[in-house]
Amino acid sequence: MLVITGLSTISLIKKIWIQRRSLINRKSTYAVIFAASLFLSIFAAFGENIPNEQQTQPKINSNEDILNEKDVATVNAAYEYEITKNTSNNETQSINSVNVSDQVKSTDQSNSQQTEVKTRPVYITSDNINSRPEDMARINAVVNGLKAKGVYAVNYGVGPNEHSQVLGDQLPSNALIVNIYGGACAGTLYEMGTPDYKEKKGAKKVFTIFYPTSVKITGLNWLPRAYDDNFSPAGFSGLSNPDQYLLKNGYNYIETGDVQYMTESVYQEALL
Repeated sequence: MLVITGLSTISLIKKIWIQRRSLINRKSTYAVIFAASLFLSIFAAFGENIPNEQQTQPKINSNEDILNEKDVATVNAAYEYEITKNTSNNETQSINSVNVSDQVKSTDQSNSQQTEVKTRPVYITSDNINSRPEDMARINAVVNGLKAKGVYAVNYGVGPNEHSQVLGDQLPSNALIVNIYGGACAGTLYEMGTPDYKEKKGAKKVFTIFYPTSVKITGLNWLPRAYDDNFSPAGFSGLSNPDQYLLKNGYNYIETGDVQYMTESVYQEALL
Protein backbone atom coordinates (compact mmCIF):
# COMPACT_ATOMS: atom_id res chain seq x y z
CA MET A 1 0.00 0.00 0.00
CA LEU A 2 2.79 2.38 0.83
CA VAL A 3 4.49 1.51 -2.47
CA ILE A 4 1.33 2.29 -4.44
CA THR A 5 0.84 5.54 -2.55
CA GLY A 6 4.47 6.48 -3.17
CA LEU A 7 4.17 5.79 -6.88
CA SER A 8 1.00 7.84 -7.06
CA THR A 9 2.71 10.72 -5.27
CA ILE A 10 5.69 10.61 -7.64
CA SER A 11 3.34 10.56 -10.67
CA LEU A 12 1.40 13.55 -9.33
CA ILE A 13 4.58 15.52 -8.65
CA LYS A 14 5.77 14.75 -12.19
CA LYS A 15 2.51 16.04 -13.73
CA ILE A 16 2.65 19.22 -11.60
CA TRP A 17 6.25 19.81 -12.71
CA ILE A 18 5.38 19.39 -16.40
CA GLN A 19 2.39 21.75 -16.14
CA ARG A 20 4.44 24.31 -14.21
CA ARG A 21 7.18 24.10 -16.82
CA SER A 22 4.67 24.56 -19.62
CA LEU A 23 3.16 27.52 -17.80
CA ILE A 24 6.58 29.14 -17.43
CA ASN A 25 7.30 28.66 -21.14
CA ARG A 26 3.97 30.19 -22.13
CA LYS A 27 4.46 33.14 -19.80
CA SER A 28 7.89 33.70 -21.29
CA THR A 29 6.42 33.62 -24.80
CA TYR A 30 3.71 36.19 -24.02
CA ALA A 31 6.22 38.31 -22.12
CA VAL A 32 8.19 38.56 -25.37
CA ILE A 33 5.00 39.45 -27.31
CA PHE A 34 4.14 42.09 -24.75
CA ALA A 35 7.64 43.60 -24.90
CA ALA A 36 7.52 43.66 -28.73
CA SER A 37 4.09 45.32 -28.77
CA LEU A 38 5.25 47.94 -26.24
CA PHE A 39 8.32 48.70 -28.40
CA LEU A 40 6.11 49.00 -31.48
CA SER A 41 3.81 51.47 -29.73
CA ILE A 42 6.77 53.63 -28.62
CA PHE A 43 8.25 53.48 -32.15
CA ALA A 44 4.95 54.59 -33.73
CA ALA A 45 4.55 57.45 -31.25
CA PHE A 46 7.69 59.11 -32.67
CA GLY A 47 5.99 59.39 -36.08
CA GLU A 48 7.97 56.73 -37.97
CA ASN A 49 6.24 55.17 -40.97
CA ILE A 50 5.55 51.53 -40.32
CA PRO A 51 5.11 49.30 -43.42
CA ASN A 52 1.51 48.39 -44.04
CA GLU A 53 1.98 44.69 -43.49
CA GLN A 54 -0.94 42.55 -42.45
CA GLN A 55 -1.08 42.45 -38.68
CA THR A 56 -1.92 39.19 -36.92
CA GLN A 57 -3.45 39.41 -33.48
CA PRO A 58 -1.88 37.02 -30.97
CA LYS A 59 -4.05 33.99 -30.38
CA ILE A 60 -4.99 33.57 -26.79
CA ASN A 61 -6.41 30.33 -25.53
CA SER A 62 -9.40 31.44 -23.47
CA ASN A 63 -9.48 28.03 -21.75
CA GLU A 64 -6.13 28.64 -20.06
CA ASP A 65 -5.54 31.43 -17.62
CA ILE A 66 -2.05 32.28 -18.93
CA LEU A 67 -2.06 36.12 -19.13
CA ASN A 68 -3.91 38.26 -16.70
CA GLU A 69 -6.58 40.71 -17.96
CA LYS A 70 -4.21 43.71 -17.82
CA ASP A 71 -1.67 41.99 -20.09
CA VAL A 72 -4.32 40.96 -22.60
CA ALA A 73 -5.72 44.49 -22.73
CA THR A 74 -2.21 45.88 -23.36
CA VAL A 75 -1.55 43.49 -26.26
CA ASN A 76 -4.94 44.16 -27.82
CA ALA A 77 -4.50 47.92 -27.48
CA ALA A 78 -1.16 47.77 -29.27
CA TYR A 79 -2.67 45.67 -32.07
CA GLU A 80 -5.69 47.96 -32.52
CA TYR A 81 -3.43 51.04 -32.56
CA GLU A 82 -1.42 49.68 -35.47
CA ILE A 83 -4.54 48.76 -37.46
CA THR A 84 -5.99 52.25 -36.89
CA LYS A 85 -2.71 53.94 -37.88
CA ASN A 86 -2.34 51.93 -41.09
CA THR A 87 -5.97 52.56 -42.08
CA SER A 88 -5.50 56.29 -41.51
CA ASN A 89 -2.39 56.34 -43.73
CA ASN A 90 -4.21 54.52 -46.53
CA GLU A 91 -7.16 56.93 -46.37
CA THR A 92 -4.80 59.92 -46.52
CA GLN A 93 -3.05 58.50 -49.58
CA SER A 94 -6.43 57.90 -51.23
CA ILE A 95 -7.54 61.50 -50.56
CA ASN A 96 -4.26 62.84 -51.96
CA SER A 97 -4.75 60.75 -55.10
CA VAL A 98 -8.25 62.20 -55.60
CA ASN A 99 -6.94 65.74 -55.17
CA VAL A 100 -4.21 65.21 -57.76
CA SER A 101 -6.75 63.72 -60.18
CA ASP A 102 -9.04 66.72 -59.71
CA GLN A 103 -6.13 69.09 -60.36
CA VAL A 104 -5.27 67.28 -63.61
CA LYS A 105 -8.90 67.44 -64.76
CA SER A 106 -9.06 71.12 -63.88
CA THR A 107 -5.86 71.80 -65.86
CA ASP A 108 -7.22 69.91 -68.86
CA GLN A 109 -10.46 71.91 -68.76
CA SER A 110 -8.52 75.18 -68.44
CA ASN A 111 -6.34 74.31 -71.44
CA SER A 112 -9.43 73.35 -73.42
CA GLN A 113 -11.08 76.72 -72.68
CA GLN A 114 -7.96 78.62 -73.76
CA THR A 115 -7.86 76.99 -77.21
CA GLU A 116 -8.24 79.72 -79.85
CA VAL A 117 -10.58 79.31 -82.82
CA LYS A 118 -8.78 80.05 -86.08
CA THR A 119 -10.61 82.17 -88.67
CA ARG A 120 -9.90 83.95 -91.91
CA PRO A 121 -9.48 87.74 -91.90
CA VAL A 122 -12.68 89.30 -93.25
CA TYR A 123 -13.06 92.25 -95.66
CA ILE A 124 -16.61 93.52 -96.30
CA THR A 125 -17.85 95.65 -99.21
CA SER A 126 -21.32 96.93 -100.07
CA ASP A 127 -23.29 98.22 -103.03
CA ASN A 128 -25.04 101.56 -102.89
CA ILE A 129 -28.25 100.18 -101.39
CA ASN A 130 -30.07 102.70 -99.16
CA SER A 131 -27.82 105.64 -98.38
CA ARG A 132 -24.13 105.85 -97.69
CA PRO A 133 -24.59 106.37 -93.90
CA GLU A 134 -27.02 103.41 -93.70
CA ASP A 135 -24.86 101.19 -95.86
CA MET A 136 -21.73 102.04 -93.85
CA ALA A 137 -23.60 101.47 -90.57
CA ARG A 138 -24.71 98.05 -91.82
CA ILE A 139 -21.15 97.00 -92.62
CA ASN A 140 -19.88 98.35 -89.29
CA ALA A 141 -22.55 96.39 -87.40
CA VAL A 142 -21.38 93.16 -89.03
CA VAL A 143 -17.72 94.05 -88.46
CA ASN A 144 -18.32 94.76 -84.76
CA GLY A 145 -20.25 91.53 -84.37
CA LEU A 146 -17.36 89.58 -85.89
CA LYS A 147 -14.80 91.34 -83.71
CA ALA A 148 -16.83 90.36 -80.65
CA LYS A 149 -16.31 86.76 -81.77
CA GLY A 150 -12.56 87.29 -82.06
CA VAL A 151 -12.48 87.66 -85.86
CA TYR A 152 -10.27 90.21 -87.62
CA ALA A 153 -12.77 92.18 -89.75
CA VAL A 154 -12.51 95.31 -91.92
CA ASN A 155 -15.07 97.66 -93.48
CA TYR A 156 -13.58 97.90 -96.96
CA GLY A 157 -16.07 100.46 -98.23
CA VAL A 158 -19.28 101.25 -100.09
CA GLY A 159 -19.60 101.74 -103.86
CA PRO A 160 -20.57 100.08 -107.15
CA ASN A 161 -17.05 98.80 -107.87
CA GLU A 162 -15.76 97.92 -104.39
CA HIS A 163 -16.28 94.21 -105.03
CA SER A 164 -13.81 94.40 -107.93
CA GLN A 165 -11.27 96.62 -106.21
CA VAL A 166 -11.03 94.46 -103.08
CA LEU A 167 -10.27 91.43 -105.25
CA GLY A 168 -7.23 93.12 -106.78
CA ASP A 169 -5.93 94.54 -103.50
CA GLN A 170 -3.01 93.06 -101.55
CA LEU A 171 -5.01 91.05 -99.05
CA PRO A 172 -3.86 88.00 -97.08
CA SER A 173 -3.99 84.88 -99.22
CA ASN A 174 -6.54 83.28 -96.87
CA ALA A 175 -8.85 86.31 -96.67
CA LEU A 176 -12.63 86.08 -96.79
CA ILE A 177 -14.19 88.72 -99.04
CA VAL A 178 -17.84 89.50 -98.32
CA ASN A 179 -19.87 91.44 -100.89
CA ILE A 180 -23.30 92.84 -99.95
CA TYR A 181 -25.42 93.49 -103.04
CA GLY A 182 -28.61 95.52 -103.32
CA GLY A 183 -29.45 93.71 -106.55
CA ALA A 184 -28.54 90.50 -108.33
CA CYS A 185 -26.49 91.34 -111.39
CA ALA A 186 -26.28 88.48 -113.89
CA GLY A 187 -23.05 89.84 -115.37
CA THR A 188 -21.34 90.07 -111.94
CA LEU A 189 -22.36 86.55 -111.00
CA TYR A 190 -21.28 85.17 -114.38
CA GLU A 191 -17.89 86.86 -114.03
CA MET A 192 -17.27 85.01 -110.74
CA GLY A 193 -17.14 81.72 -112.65
CA THR A 194 -14.63 82.84 -115.25
CA PRO A 195 -10.95 81.72 -115.18
CA ASP A 196 -9.74 85.33 -114.99
CA TYR A 197 -11.77 86.03 -111.85
CA LYS A 198 -10.69 82.80 -110.16
CA GLU A 199 -7.03 83.57 -110.93
CA LYS A 200 -7.33 86.95 -109.23
CA LYS A 201 -9.13 85.38 -106.27
CA GLY A 202 -6.47 82.73 -105.72
CA ALA A 203 -6.85 80.99 -102.37
CA LYS A 204 -9.11 83.73 -101.02
CA LYS A 205 -12.76 82.98 -100.35
CA VAL A 206 -15.74 85.03 -101.59
CA PHE A 207 -19.12 85.10 -99.86
CA THR A 208 -22.16 86.92 -101.27
CA ILE A 209 -25.04 88.55 -99.37
CA PHE A 210 -28.12 89.62 -101.35
CA TYR A 211 -30.07 92.38 -99.59
CA PRO A 212 -33.92 92.12 -99.81
CA THR A 213 -34.00 94.82 -102.50
CA SER A 214 -32.46 92.22 -104.80
CA VAL A 215 -34.30 89.68 -106.90
CA LYS A 216 -34.27 86.32 -105.13
CA ILE A 217 -32.04 83.97 -107.08
CA THR A 218 -32.84 80.79 -105.12
CA GLY A 219 -34.84 78.56 -107.46
CA LEU A 220 -34.75 81.21 -110.19
CA ASN A 221 -34.56 79.76 -113.71
CA TRP A 222 -33.37 82.86 -115.51
CA LEU A 223 -31.67 86.08 -114.38
CA PRO A 224 -31.64 88.66 -117.20
CA ARG A 225 -28.79 91.05 -117.83
CA ALA A 226 -29.01 94.22 -115.71
CA TYR A 227 -30.00 97.42 -117.48
CA ASP A 228 -26.83 99.17 -116.21
CA ASP A 229 -24.45 96.34 -117.12
CA ASN A 230 -21.79 98.02 -119.25
CA PHE A 231 -18.97 95.52 -118.72
CA SER A 232 -20.29 92.15 -119.93
CA PRO A 233 -19.75 90.91 -123.53
CA ALA A 234 -22.22 92.23 -126.10
CA GLY A 235 -23.77 88.81 -126.63
CA PHE A 236 -24.43 88.22 -122.95
CA SER A 237 -28.15 88.36 -122.23
CA GLY A 238 -28.43 86.78 -118.79
CA LEU A 239 -27.69 83.77 -116.58
CA SER A 240 -29.75 80.60 -116.17
CA ASN A 241 -30.13 79.06 -112.71
CA PRO A 242 -27.91 81.66 -111.01
CA ASP A 243 -28.09 79.93 -107.60
CA GLN A 244 -26.73 76.67 -109.00
CA TYR A 245 -24.13 78.57 -111.02
CA LEU A 246 -22.66 80.11 -107.84
CA LEU A 247 -22.71 76.88 -105.87
CA LYS A 248 -21.11 74.84 -108.66
CA ASN A 249 -18.27 77.34 -108.84
CA GLY A 250 -17.64 77.08 -105.09
CA TYR A 251 -19.45 80.22 -103.82
CA ASN A 252 -21.93 80.28 -100.95
CA TYR A 253 -24.53 83.01 -100.56
CA ILE A 254 -27.47 84.13 -98.40
CA GLU A 255 -30.48 86.36 -99.00
CA THR A 256 -31.28 88.49 -95.95
CA GLY A 257 -31.51 91.96 -94.45
CA ASP A 258 -30.98 90.77 -90.87
CA VAL A 259 -27.64 92.00 -89.55
CA GLN A 260 -27.34 89.30 -86.89
CA TYR A 261 -27.94 86.58 -89.47
CA MET A 262 -25.36 88.23 -91.73
CA THR A 263 -22.84 88.26 -88.89
CA GLU A 264 -23.35 84.62 -87.93
CA SER A 265 -23.25 83.47 -91.57
CA VAL A 266 -20.03 85.36 -92.23
CA TYR A 267 -18.51 83.93 -89.05
CA GLN A 268 -19.27 80.40 -90.17
CA GLU A 269 -17.69 81.11 -93.55
CA ALA A 270 -14.60 82.55 -91.85
CA LEU A 271 -13.90 79.47 -89.75
CA LEU A 272 -10.81 77.50 -90.84
